[in-house]
Amino acid sequence: MTHKINEYAKRGKAFERELENKWSASQGDVIQREVSVSNEGRKGRIDILIDEDPDIALILEVKSTDWDKIKRGRLREYALRHLRQLHRYVDAVMKTSSKTITIAITYPRRPRKEDRYRELMAIFDEIGASISFEDD
Repeated sequence: MTHKINEYAKRGKAFERELENKWSASQGDVIQREVSVSNEGRKGRIDILIDEDPDIALILEVKSTDWDKIKRGRLREYALRHLRQLHRYVDAVMKTSSKTITIAITYPRRPRKEDRYRELMAIFDEIGASISFEDD
């Protein structure tokens, strides 16, 4: 099991590096990577923070979740766990900033099944977060 987890983590890190490099190339020096935050005793790390606008900041979380491998009944649970993580980051950033914070999560692949895709989109819309897929 540990081997499987390590391979999954390696793939996730590789996807994160690929996206960070892509965003760095297009956004230049305005992005901050791996920003450490702390909220209510919990520490975290924002994957990408774009904070050049005086009024708005974007927190972008990079996930390597393969939605086609998640059991149907657990889709919402996984999505909400990812969104709770983002909201902890928002709470931490807002302690030191009065900016409007926009949140987004990007995944490598869109679910192949249209009903899964629609369900994910509905969950993210309900929360007010953006979701994107690199293969879209």
